[in-house]
Amino acid sequence: MLPYFQKDFLIIYYDEVNRIVVSKWEIPPASQEFRNGMDVLIEALIHFNTGKVIFDTVYLGALLDSDQTWISRNWYERAVRAGYSQVAFVIPQEVFTQMFVIEAVNQTINRIPTAYFHNMKEAIDWINLV
Repeated sequence: MLPYFQKDFLIIYYDEVNRIVVSKWEIPPASQEFRNGMDVLIEALIHFNTGKVIFDTVYLGALLDSDQTWISRNWYERAVRAGYSQVAFVIPQEVFTQMFVIEAVNQTINRIPTAYFHNMKEAIDWINLV
């Protein structure tokens, strides 16, 4: 699969077989990198005409409170308008990042179907059933 977007901190690609946009954090991003990457994800949803997303957050690291608030109060509504309809998170075994990812998701009201997994296969299987 060819990347739609690729930087040292993030790769976004489209899984054509499953019609899923995959966003894989490679290293913990700076705040502006995080926000830019999330905005590119919205562009990818529109480009590929899908609402299914898998976020691989194994190497995401901790999110700033301001970024968590931005996700729930700014990004989320724009993503839903772009078609965002299902999301699976691949989370690390390490509890610290799990906590930040789940906390950011829980701040958002009117959640789309959301689930958490420890590997990509489980995430793909779930998102294809929803």
